[in-house]
Amino acid sequence: MAGSLRERDQELAAARERALRDQHVLALGTLAAGATHQLGTPLAPMAVMLRELEHEFRNDLDLGSDLREVRQQVDQCKSIISDLVAAAGQTRGEGGRAEAIDIFLSTTVDTWRLQRPGVALSLRLDGSIPPPRIVAEHTLGHTLVTLLNNAADASGEGLKMQGHWTADQLTVEIRDCGDGLSPGTLSQVGRTPVTTKAEGHGVGLLIANAALDRFGGRVTLENRADRGTCTRIELPLTALAA
Repeated sequence: MAGSLRERDQELAAARERALRDQHVLALGTLAAGATHQLGTPLAPMAVMLRELEHEFRNDLDLGSDLREVRQQVDQCKSIISDLVAAAGQTRGEGGRAEAIDIFLSTTVDTWRLQRPGVALSLRLDGSIPPPRIVAEHTLGHTLVTLLNNAADASGEGLKMQGHWTADQLTVEIRDCGDGLSPGTLSQVGRTPVTTKAEGHGVGLLIANAALDRFGGRVTLENRADRGTCTRIELPLTALAA
């Protein structure tokens, strides 16, 4: 009886934690919807002006290169907003496309590299052959990009990412060379909004955990023995099988 009571208390505590996290995510979703609508307005004329400047200064190699990079960043922002609008309210089957897991991972990393061209990333992918095919939801790609951005913000010496899969399980590890996290921060990240960045709000990992939890997955962080932090994604592929 005592064991049953302890188990019930643990389940209640976990349920309260999930409810609190879901409240945060709901509030963030409401804010994101408004921000998406407002950001779309200035981005369109910015893209047009940048293309005109590219054409005007096409003979200036240095300035032309800088303008092209800025324009690509603006185009990427427009693409993200379009994906968010398209994905909002869609079901899993409507919100993604069938894709091999290795293609999904490499394509997502390529998308991230457009956002952070100055950060070096070493990528290694391996697993069962043929790679399993999954429904590549928008939320999964955004989650991986968020975690890569968090690691890049913490590391000034580049990142290492390794993806390994079996027929029914995906594990992704992102290793940075930052200063690591304190025990108090490690115990809270992904559960409540917490950040170590002066300009951050600590919601990236909260949203990532909520997104992965829908499919039975999770994201955890641990300090590496040598230096930096390892961000680990563990995701069952059964709920995403194409």
